[in-house]
Amino acid sequence: MRAKHLNGGIGTYTRLNGSNTWTKTNTTGLLGQTPTTAIGFNNRGVLYFDNRDFDRAIADYDQAIRLDPNLADTYANRGQAYLAKGDYDRAMVDLNQAIRLNPNLAFAYYNRGIGYNNKGDYDRAIADYNQAIRLDPNDANAYDKRGTAYNNKDDHDRAIADHNQAIRLDPNYANFYANRGVAYYGKGDLDKAIADFEAVLRLDPNYPNAKQDLETLRQRRRANTSAPAQPVSDYILPYSSTRRLTDSDLRSLTKDELRLARNEIYARYGRVFRDESLQKYFDSKSWYKNLRKLPLGTEPTLTNLERSNIELIQVYEAR
Repeated sequence: MRAKHLNGGIGTYTRLNGSNTWTKTNTTGLLGQTPTTAIGFNNRGVLYFDNRDFDRAIADYDQAIRLDPNLADTYANRGQAYLAKGDYDRAMVDLNQAIRLNPNLAFAYYNRGIGYNNKGDYDRAIADYNQAIRLDPNDANAYDKRGTAYNNKDDHDRAIADHNQAIRLDPNYANFYANRGVAYYGKGDLDKAIADFEAVLRLDPNYPNAKQDLETLRQRRRANTSAPAQPVSDYILPYSSTRRLTDSDLRSLTKDELRLARNEIYARYGRVFRDESLQKYFDSKSWYKNLRKLPLGTEPTLTNLERSNIELIQVYEAR
């Protein structure tokens, strides 16, 4: 869901076909022209945002709010820009204010849901996506984001149902198939996960990491894994291959447990370890014993999510 233009000011903009560039739909101003009204600064900020110049977008939103502190849409737009910069605390302040000013602003609930999801508060994220969907039941992105939040809670069936609805509303958006594929993977249905990533590449052959993720899924199927197929008690982090880890997953683990958890991701692919203590540990796990082992020295192909989780675990190991 993109930032919101307001009528007036330096004009409105539309996306050029096949690009992320925006062009004016009227001739009342240009990007380099300095606006004179709050709405004008808002609209120029949207243009900066859509061209990923978040700092200039925020500067324009600041000026719009100085001129008119009651523009709920502008607070929501600035909150979205802070989200894009990874500044979740400032984003949430702005999105809360947008909702106070306009409790029916679906765009603000949607973006606040993203903020809660990124902070690991999945229940609040889902509550905000519920509100966004209630206010705009045809917003495919809201269903997709709610599905991702459900998947982060390991509620794969609800996640898949939401991704299905997103695809019904917009069947040509590759990202929805990728997210449903991740949910199928979390559920252990590798065949459907593979089918979704094949669909991703048909719709967008250049989709980031899709080819690598598809090969990883095929590798997992060849290894006869359906993670997490074993009781969760047999793992340190049962879902580290299927959802993004957060502080609540890692903060209570010792350094030894973090090391094992990090290598657990590799072990799910049947990796053989040169370190005798690691190999002995994984040999004791029933899920590892039944895997088709990779040749010694062969590294498995990891998904983008798994690589991200490994990097986060390493941060905690270094503390």
